[in-house]
Amino acid sequence: VFKFLHIPVQSGSDKVLHDMKRGHTAGTFREIVKKIKEKFTEFTISTDIIVGFPSETEEDFQKTISLLDEIKPDVVNLSKYSARPGTDAAEWKQIDAAEVKRRSKIVFEQISKLSMESNQKWIGWKGKVLFDEKTDEGIKGRNFAYKPISVKDKVEIGQSHTIEIIDATVKRLVGKIAS
Repeated sequence: VFKFLHIPVQSGSDKVLHDMKRGHTAGTFREIVKKIKEKFTEFTISTDIIVGFPSETEEDFQKTISLLDEIKPDVVNLSKYSARPGTDAAEWKQIDAAEVKRRSKIVFEQISKLSMESNQKWIGWKGKVLFDEKTDEGIKGRNFAYKPISVKDKVEIGQSHTIEIIDATVKRLVGKIAS
């Protein structure tokens, strides 16, 4: 069991969430994250953001930016809205593709910055990592907070080792077997 929770907020605007028929508010999301952070000091929060929903105004978009800055999730899955046939929103006037691309770029840059800040906090951490995947960078595993950690040391899939984090990227932590 990892200390990891995926909570797909989709937007920081209650109006957009209502239009998406999501059944929750940005406030609900804030409250859940607040309770988790009070209970667990080291915990990975993941969320989903959709930019360019037809009713999303610039003000709504800015509310999403503000929510991300406030919550600082560790992982954000970013999507551009695309109309699904048979839904109400597919019949609405769509936001210009260039505007959706602009918003997506802004959020991508923001989440890259937030992820890097989050990952840099782990530099110097030592703890158990379970290795479960081969990648181009070597072997990858995860710690208790579901943080992806790559090492160049010779380890096998299925092994667990005490690792020291020596570097961080936007996508992962870089470690070595602790001495």
